[in-house]
Amino acid sequence: MATAGETDSNTAAPSCWNEKDKSPLLEVSQGLVVKYIGQGKDDKDAAAVRANNYISPSLGLFYFEVTIKDKGRDGFIGIGLCAANTCMNRLPGWERHSYGYHGDDGNAFKFSGTGTKYGPKYSTGDVIGCCVNFLDNTCFYTKNGTKLEIAFRELDCQEGGKPVRLYPCVGLRTPGEEVETNFGQSPFLFDLDTERRDLQQKALKVVQDRPILAQGWQQSVNQIVTSYLVHHGYRATANILSRDLDTTIDEPEETIVQRQDIREKVMNGEIQVAIDMIQKLFPKVFETKPQLLFLAKCRRFIEMIGADDAMSDGSGKYSDPRLEEILAYGQEVQSMWHQPPCNTNENKAVLKEAFSLLAYNNPRTSPVGYLLNAELREPLALELNSAILETLSLPGRPSLERIVQQASACLMQMRDQEMGQAAFLNISQFM
Repeated sequence: MATAGETDSNTAAPSCWNEKDKSPLLEVSQGLVVKYIGQGKDDKDAAAVRANNYISPSLGLFYFEVTIKDKGRDGFIGIGLCAANTCMNRLPGWERHSYGYHGDDGNAFKFSGTGTKYGPKYSTGDVIGCCVNFLDNTCFYTKNGTKLEIAFRELDCQEGGKPVRLYPCVGLRTPGEEVETNFGQSPFLFDLDTERRDLQQKALKVVQDRPILAQGWQQSVNQIVTSYLVHHGYRATANILSRDLDTTIDEPEETIVQRQDIREKVMNGEIQVAIDMIQKLFPKVFETKPQLLFLAKCRRFIEMIGADDAMSDGSGKYSDPRLEEILAYGQEVQSMWHQPPCNTNENKAVLKEAFSLLAYNNPRTSPVGYLLNAELREPLALELNSAILETLSLPGRPSLERIVQQASACLMQMRDQEMGQAAFLNISQFM
């Protein structure tokens, strides 16, 4: 008997039945319809099929529905979960690391041929759903879109020190039995979106209700917020916070004002003015980071093309003097690219994209017209601001941003490690 294959992606969800991983007493068509073709004399004639992928805990929540097309002779149908090495000549729930809800008696089976009372029986025409919740490591079922109680708990079993990966499975045992499965290719009867939102709120509450035990944490938070405001030039607000909450500002007022002015110039598209201010007030910025000067000049080139006064009339054509000015500046930027350390492939791509604006009569409506959007000035403003701070021996990035990035990395690592709780959390929920 074949066993279920591993998936390369820890987020690849089961999407069909594995025709190579089933009992020979079952016939699978279209990857979704399963029919019993055995004699069905006794339990030795039971047959099961496993899905093509395991259910990764990184999915957080996984659900599938099975429509009973025909209950057959006796309706000995089981729907549930199993491990990769579970025998496929047994109904779900009868074997170790196997779970099943059976239609003939409504019982739930876990690792045993003896079931416990669980839910209603099901038969031809019924739709049975199976939902795995990795926040609580539980499994519940639905019948015709109505949620039943939890059937199984503690699904996070281990064997040999490794987690047991679970696959959807379905089992049949008597002639005529036939089912069809919906792995999400069609809308579900059950309201899965509401279930997911409820679990997200539950996960969020667990985090929010967790007490912070570190002493002095509130003052540390106040200082982090103050530093963030200073970093981005919100001088007045930072001063109020510093006064009222007894936090410190480690940068002279003068340079905070200067950085704020430079940022405003960049955001207004006055790139050359900003370049001149930096060269006068903070000359080390471009001396130590010539590539940043290159990017600033590329942005100025784009602003020259997009300036309202760049056009002689509404036709989208440049006046000769204006065109000569733009081309001359473009040649200056291109010459700068030829000099190390600016001559990188990445910078070449930036320059090529900027130059492509000249190929169109009306750059704003061209395929690269997005380059003229004002919001694209912000990345440059942020980079210049960070570089200035670094020349002042101050952090180039505020602590708050580093904390958020670290928290995001931790969540990503948790998902990579298939920790189900991480699937229900997002950093944006706390911001």
